[in-house]
Amino acid sequence: MTDLPKLTEKSVQSRFDSGSFSRGRRYYHNGYIQRPKAQGAMLKADCYGSAPVPYRVQVELDEAGIVSADCSCPLGGNCKHCVALLLTWVHEPKEFAEVEELASALAEWDKNNLIALIQKMVDRHPDLESLIELQQVRMGGQSKPISADLIMRQIDNAMPDYDDSYDYGYGGYAGESEIYGILRTGEQHAAANDWINAITIYKSVAQRLCSNYESYYDEEGEIVGLIDTAGEGLGTCLANVTNAKLREQILESMFEIWKWDTKMGGYGAADSIPGPLLEHSNSEEKALIAEWVRDNMPSPGQDRLSDWNLRQHGGFLLQLEADTLDDETFIETCRRTGRHEELLDRLLSLKRLDEAVTHVQTMGDYDLVSNADRFVQYGHDTVAWELVAERAEQSRDSRLNQWLKEQAKGKGDASTALGIAQSIFWNRPSAAEYQEIKSLAEEVGNWPTVHGQTVERLTNESKYHTLTEIYLVDGDVDSALKSLQQMGQNRSRIYSSYFNPTSLHAKVADAAKESHPEAAIRIYLELAEESIAGKNRKYYASAASVLLIVRSIYQSQGQTDAWREQIAQIRSQYRTLPAMQDEFNKAGLE
Repeated sequence: MTDLPKLTEKSVQSRFDSGSFSRGRRYYHNGYIQRPKAQGAMLKADCYGSAPVPYRVQVELDEAGIVSADCSCPLGGNCKHCVALLLTWVHEPKEFAEVEELASALAEWDKNNLIALIQKMVDRHPDLESLIELQQVRMGGQSKPISADLIMRQIDNAMPDYDDSYDYGYGGYAGESEIYGILRTGEQHAAANDWINAITIYKSVAQRLCSNYESYYDEEGEIVGLIDTAGEGLGTCLANVTNAKLREQILESMFEIWKWDTKMGGYGAADSIPGPLLEHSNSEEKALIAEWVRDNMPSPGQDRLSDWNLRQHGGFLLQLEADTLDDETFIETCRRTGRHEELLDRLLSLKRLDEAVTHVQTMGDYDLVSNADRFVQYGHDTVAWELVAERAEQSRDSRLNQWLKEQAKGKGDASTALGIAQSIFWNRPSAAEYQEIKSLAEEVGNWPTVHGQTVERLTNESKYHTLTEIYLVDGDVDSALKSLQQMGQNRSRIYSSYFNPTSLHAKVADAAKESHPEAAIRIYLELAEESIAGKNRKYYASAASVLLIVRSIYQSQGQTDAWREQIAQIRSQYRTLPAMQDEFNKAGLE
């Protein structure tokens, strides 16, 4: 047996998280590891489980222990399958067949034997033939023209169909790795100025992945990244190729990527497309692309995705024709494609204020707020204010009033800003908006009056949650405790079973620890009981964390005996919950 280090269960356990180790130990005991072998410094095996096809597992060792672990499962190494392999090595090293490293073994074969072996492999797995052809391409440098069909066949062989593959994760990772290899071949041809073959590779990869995308598993966005890499490669080709026919092929392929990504809603596959197209295209080519954009433009008003798609087309068109569009055509293009920003900029720069106002009045609330600052930038502050204020009277969108408030503050009009801030607060009371009111009222000089009116109205409306929050803002712990008690009288179950230190009750208790320790203890004990009621180890641990705070309060008051009585009473009350007792022991609650 190869002189590989011996491991222990403890050393394996230290390498993996507890969940993977526990499941991996079960896999080992169930005999899921099959055909283990030691190949040089590498342990290899198949690991069966719930999937119909085994995962391929390998772990590299050295004299210090585990160097690396890898698996064909989606976790890629930090998994139960690697644990099962290592535990097999720990307990049954003699089960591992010692085999020579593959490269060393094949190096001793003569050419005829290698050819015979490869032929048998192709007979058994016909899809390997395209892999061999592709390897010939990779080894060939400036070679004969590459077949686009060859590239597409290799992609089809590499990528499993989403509907047919049980192990989506493994199939995707393996296929993506192979396609990255194909793209690197494209880079090699580009580096050798073999632009024809580079174009064929990049174009074929992008075309196949886009056309078949919905049949792939791409939760991590790796396939989108492959398409973007192909587009980047095409951009490199465009920057270097001078032949007109080849350039048109590149332009068309890049536009197809952009069109696909836009239709899909902007996955990011075309991030590398617009820049090179605009930078490296001449005026005639830009006109050709603009024609494609117009021919592909969706109709407005179908749905949100279509409207977004339309705006993307309009923005690209404006960039492509920036040097040729006259004002009227520019404005019409903006209107037709929903390019509000560019439209308003052009109208305002042309001093066509009435048209700008008419257009902005047709916008929704979000777009109105987003574009109101454009009027300010062009010196039309009053117009912008009137537009937003008029809409704010008709809408409950708080962003409108937020914009008005910030404008008033920017002009030093604290009184107006205060009135708007109060309107925002009463629309949706919150501690943050209360702090804004307080700051502005102090600036105006009428904070006592505003404060009294605010508290009175909140009390009359029984909004005790907000009252408690604002008392905390004011540092009025007495009032916060009373308000919290009022809020509690009308509740059935207001706590979460899992303790949250940012909850209102926890924040009140925290604020009361020093000035009102008994009240703080009472609140924390209620929170602990609520957690215990969850009857789950997670909740018991949560209760323990609350009780640690209670203990610290007792200790700070010099009441260690009272704490011991309290924790003893709680343990006795819940003596039938062994899991809770265990979590309390772990936390050191004595």
